[in-house]
Amino acid sequence: MNDKHYDLVCFAGDVFDENTPDTLMNRSLQEFKNMKSTYGTYWISGNHEYYGKHTDFTVFEKYNIHFLKNTYETVDNTFNIVGFTDKTSRDHYDINQVIKGMNTSLPTITLDHNPERFDQHTYFTDLQLSGHTHNGQIFPGNIILHYYYQNSYGLSHYKNHYLLVSAGYGSWGFPFRLGTQCEYDTIYLTMRK
Repeated sequence: MNDKHYDLVCFAGDVFDENTPDTLMNRSLQEFKNMKSTYGTYWISGNHEYYGKHTDFTVFEKYNIHFLKNTYETVDNTFNIVGFTDKTSRDHYDINQVIKGMNTSLPTITLDHNPERFDQHTYFTDLQLSGHTHNGQIFPGNIILHYYYQNSYGLSHYKNHYLLVSAGYGSWGFPFRLGTQCEYDTIYLTMRK
């Protein structure tokens, strides 16, 4: 990843799950600490982080990873990045309070693990990055998910807003995929005020 010279690295949750051994988690965090990007690395929780035993996500800060827990940051006075915890966290928040004081004239990227809340974010976000669905992981799951989510995989455009739902890099439950691919997404953005 460092060879690609990314401006920003974002993790949209489920980086770890309930079965991740401590040694693998620590080794992964050390690797993440070595990732280089112009504006840093941002991370939100997914549902599987809450199923596991590691829920003190503030530890990520010592690995140069900004954990966004129902908050936003304005990056280099150029764009906003807003991050929401997964709905399984049972965190209670008011979206208007989360973005209170945010300069909404700047381009805004929202990280929300579950794509089903996209409609709630369109009044302040330009691009939402989500995961959660694994694009079904095992056929015919990818077909069934299309009936449940407005967008269960890929890039979709709604008026002036975009939603990108990644299939993710790993798997859950079964250590394989059938009819879907592991991925990480590279996004090219042109930002205008």
